[in-house]
Amino acid sequence: MDRDTFENQKLSRSMKKKSEWHAIYSTEPNFLLKILFWTGLLEDSTKFRCRWLIHAHFCFLVLVTVDVSVTAIRHNSNSTYYRALIHLSTYILIILTWFAMKCRTKQLSNLLHTLHEIHPYKMTKNVKLLLYFICSTPLIIGTFLTVSPNREWIATRMAHGFIITNIYVQMLIIFLKNTLIHTVYPLSLILIDFLFCSLCQHVCYILRCLTFEVKNKTPQNFTLSFQADIIKRRQRIDEALLSMQNVFYFPSFLACAANFCGCCTVVGQILRSDKYGDFIMIAFYAYFLANISSLLMCLWTAGGIPIELETFNKEFRTKIHQRVLVEGKEDEIDFEKHINDRSIFVLTGCDIIHFKRSDILILAGTILTYTLLIKMI
Repeated sequence: MDRDTFENQKLSRSMKKKSEWHAIYSTEPNFLLKILFWTGLLEDSTKFRCRWLIHAHFCFLVLVTVDVSVTAIRHNSNSTYYRALIHLSTYILIILTWFAMKCRTKQLSNLLHTLHEIHPYKMTKNVKLLLYFICSTPLIIGTFLTVSPNREWIATRMAHGFIITNIYVQMLIIFLKNTLIHTVYPLSLILIDFLFCSLCQHVCYILRCLTFEVKNKTPQNFTLSFQADIIKRRQRIDEALLSMQNVFYFPSFLACAANFCGCCTVVGQILRSDKYGDFIMIAFYAYFLANISSLLMCLWTAGGIPIELETFNKEFRTKIHQRVLVEGKEDEIDFEKHINDRSIFVLTGCDIIHFKRSDILILAGTILTYTLLIKMI
């Protein structure tokens, strides 16, 4: 083999390795992984040739938050400062959420790799379409507000009080600034929630597959070796859940707090609907739908994990009891004890928010209560 051939093969392997950076996380480079890669939330992001984009993304979050803060201060009277402060806290919490995620880049990469080893994740067509739609919402809202009858008022507000008479300049300012602002909120917040929900949904799917295997085994085939294999696989899932808790312990709390603040402020604005036009009110309804959907999906998907764990434990105990009745072997290794000794795992955000489906109604009541308080301020 000559030197040129060797160098070509080496270059080919290097290019293949770079093009398959996703292989340790997923069978295919889905769009969600690419977003994590481009925004610097994966270890492999450091190998990204355009690393400046990673730093630019965080700077972009900060600059938009500063711009929104200036707008809120200039256009809010003393009586509405409290509402503006709660609204601004949403943007600040989003920055803190992304910062917390960036501090856990290694842990997140290890978590994705572990889940991929347990069961490869493949994004379905419907989930892909939903993600594409979510990422296109800043453009949709920006376009929608650009053609609003309140265009002049919106443009003046976006220009920090400077009156703009040229209609084309008005449309350009409204479209660009609204697209940028809505990329931070609600898009950046929804992406973190989407990642959290996707991982929880994947863990639930893995547990359902494990439960299905146990359920389909006859008592005769539910041997000690099979039980030991199931227990080992369950142990790996438990380790992945602990890793997920470490990654999202603080970010999940911040994201939920941001969604909560967003819900309260938007509902407060909706209750003052007489001060806004129809187009702006539709935008407010879109914000509320985004916030409340994110909160509900986090509680629903993460709350499904303890349910799936309990279903698995129940099915495993049932099979052991059936085997004892059929085989009559009570002196076998008691794997049931390993199951009974484990408490049902519940994901939490700073031990303040416990992700259980039973808390959905409590959340709805809390949002309504705080919204009424904000309206009274």
